[in-house]
Amino acid sequence: MMGPPFGDGSWGACMTILMIAGLPFGGGERLAAGLAREIGWNLLTREEAISRLAEQDVHLGDLEVAASRGRISGPRFDYLRRRYLAGMTALLCEMWSRGPLVYYGRAGHRLLPGVRHVSRVGVFSPRSLRVERVQERLRLPSAKAEEFLTSVDRDIESWVRYVHGVAVQEADGFDLVLWTGRLSFRTALPILGALAVGAEFQPTEESRSRMRDLALESRILLDLTGEPCGLRVPVEVIARGGRIHVTLGRTGDAVLRKVRDYLRDSYPANPADVAIGRVLMPVAPVGRRLLRMSRLA
Repeated sequence: MMGPPFGDGSWGACMTILMIAGLPFGGGERLAAGLAREIGWNLLTREEAISRLAEQDVHLGDLEVAASRGRISGPRFDYLRRRYLAGMTALLCEMWSRGPLVYYGRAGHRLLPGVRHVSRVGVFSPRSLRVERVQERLRLPSAKAEEFLTSVDRDIESWVRYVHGVAVQEADGFDLVLWTGRLSFRTALPILGALAVGAEFQPTEESRSRMRDLALESRILLDLTGEPCGLRVPVEVIARGGRIHVTLGRTGDAVLRKVRDYLRDSYPANPADVAIGRVLMPVAPVGRRLLRMSRLA
């Protein structure tokens, strides 16, 4: 365990979420796993998150393939994108409620926007070092490793631009960027540890309230657009201080009653408003056909 150079060693007293983002074969996943092990925090990787989302009927196959082909348009893909973001938000909120968390993904630093107790770290390596790692792990010659990495990076860039609206290595989303060309694993760990316990990244009542609202919004959106409600109309969910506001696209009284009944039965302690209005991010039903799970982001 890390000791006094980084606070008093009372890691369990922290309630930070440390988001580590990076490209495949860039060393970020190893750092995330090593840090979580050193300080005894929970660890969630993108691959584990995808598996858990699939159990909740949040599947990424169609969305990933469309992003990699640059064919993103229409309400169908807005629906898939919002289901994915809501699923990730709900999962991160649930994991954090159990204790401090280290998360590794391709663009995890863009999740949970506006939450103070999230520290966001980018971990990047020289391309030559990434190529060497591909050669070693996949047993590919240099040219094939270059080709493989180019294809993977292109798909990830498309995914991050569509889902989060930014470039993969856009620095303004990070609190800290590590370039691991010369930086060793053992040197990087205490740097990340110091960030994790920094006073700037500890929760306040405001940030805890924000997490509760995000958890509420995401869970309700998942339920309304999937099971148990299965709405066939656009829907937007906003929670502020525990009060729920649901806006539905053009629909009838039966759908309004269905949503009101769901909120009353599922969240009796939360005041709720349901109205028909303009939904800025429309959604639409899609099939459950699964395509390749390329783990893009």
